[in-house]
Amino acid sequence: EKSDGMIHIGEAVAKGAAAVVAEQPRPEDFSLPWVRVPDARRALALLAARLAGNPCEKLVLAAVTGTNGKTTTTTLLAAALERGYGRAGFLGTVGYRTGSRELPAKFTTPDPTVLQPLLAEMVSGGVLAAAIEVSSHALALERVAGCRFDLAIFTNLTRDHLDFHGDIESYYAAKKKLFALRKPGGFTL
Repeated sequence: EKSDGMIHIGEAVAKGAAAVVAEQPRPEDFSLPWVRVPDARRALALLAARLAGNPCEKLVLAAVTGTNGKTTTTTLLAAALERGYGRAGFLGTVGYRTGSRELPAKFTTPDPTVLQPLLAEMVSGGVLAAAIEVSSHALALERVAGCRFDLAIFTNLTRDHLDFHGDIESYYAAKKKLFALRKPGGFTL
């Protein structure tokens, strides 16, 4: 929102970057491999999932979105998943729990470069299920691209976050994206 990552390419190359993934065309004088994508945020999320070993495919995942009630609903879901699967991960506003450690939350739904390694940590630690709060910002900014959910819950929609989304229709459209991320046979509530 505030800066274009293109201004950091020189610094990334100096630190050993092997390639660039960007929405813009490759500059003529650039020598490293350049992958042009239609949506850099989505590409980042998909690459992060792949680099982490696609942990979402190995977990039973429940996602909760809505203006209000996400934390409460996700907490209850994590408790239910823990009862059914022994241990369960939790990612949300009040913190991140992987089964082996707890971390403070910087965002309700972490950036994909944080999200996917946390999910991979759950998998490697033997956690079989997790509950995740998925904010409208995360959906609009493609943070959960590469995730597939067994259960998607939409709690409600009120007139919050219109400063980010612009209008209630765009806000609803962002929330609605969650349902396209269900695994085949996944449930919606």
